[in-house]
Amino acid sequence: MLEINSLSVHYGAVSAVRNVSIHVKQGEVVTLIGANGAGKTSIVKALSGLVSKSAGKVTFRNADITRLPAHNVTRLGLIHVPEGRKLVPNMTVAENLMCGAYCRDDKAGIASDFEAVLDRFPRLRERIKQQAVTMSGGERQMLAIGRALMARPELLILDEPSLGLAPLLVDEIFEMILGFKKEGKTILLIEQNAFEALAVSDRAYVLRVGEVVMTGTSADLALDPTLRQAYLGVS
Repeated sequence: MLEINSLSVHYGAVSAVRNVSIHVKQGEVVTLIGANGAGKTSIVKALSGLVSKSAGKVTFRNADITRLPAHNVTRLGLIHVPEGRKLVPNMTVAENLMCGAYCRDDKAGIASDFEAVLDRFPRLRERIKQQAVTMSGGERQMLAIGRALMARPELLILDEPSLGLAPLLVDEIFEMILGFKKEGKTILLIEQNAFEALAVSDRAYVLRVGEVVMTGTSADLALDPTLRQAYLGVS
């Protein structure tokens, strides 16, 4: 579904991503793990058209999207839940959810998906008229994911979904990702929480200073002694 070949990203003279190649098959959950500053978010921002690519090619569902602007990438079904949620703070839960359906015109389908999101996240239904700024971190993350689901993603990018959440809510987020996996959704997951990310994904890429240094099945990488010591903090 997604093919990234030799991607590089620069911010001025600073090289954030160097010659990275990644692929995601339909129905897979693939995770990018690595320390803060490893280049994970720069990769997904480049995929989404939010930052320019210095080099490389990106193909999504057999279409070259390398130079496509962000609003057209979204219309193809590559939907990005950004780090930090990026909700519209003074809009209500309902209004933020409907932002996800902005490019759609199937009114019956939108209404059905709206109810499905509220069924999936009952707390959002309870707060349907509440402004996003007044909600807890966990509720805002649910709202950001719900907004993405309203766009009917072909591939869902989750950038640091557990960041800043209490441990109990972190568990809920990863349970939700497991649920998506069982439903057959295709997901690219970006996480510093490496152990949990490997537990819910099929394959993984390990990044260090903008480069892929390891790749393999999540099960194998979780047992790799070098990875466990360097990235998981255990021997």
